[in-house]
Amino acid sequence: RLWSMIARGEIGSPAISDRILRLLSHQYWDDFLVGQIPPLVAKANMTGAIEDSRSDVALIAAPLGTYLLAVFTKKQQDTRWDWDNEGDRLLRQISWVVWRHHAPDSSWEPPLGAEAFYPISG
Repeated sequence: RLWSMIARGEIGSPAISDRILRLLSHQYWDDFLVGQIPPLVAKANMTGAIEDSRSDVALIAAPLGTYLLAVFTKKQQDTRWDWDNEGDRLLRQISWVVWRHHAPDSSWEPPLGAEAFYPISG
């Protein structure tokens, strides 16, 4: 509900909501949900991670309409801070499926080797 209110300009004032969206559109951690979206597509997101959990919420301006996607994992067995962590992979897989649904004519795919440019924390 909070993200929907931000998107509609209903948090505090339209100016406050605008500022929040602008900040969320410049996240450093962009390898979960938005890593599966073409770079020139407007998007805003907020990630979170602890050893046994990964999460990301993203507002994506897709060709068939803007959508909000939220994915949270918990109690993961894989607690590594690597690109191929099971939670990281799950978030990317879900995002890819949802993106393809909302942009069926898009031919964009994440480039091979992209993982080399994503930060690893921990």
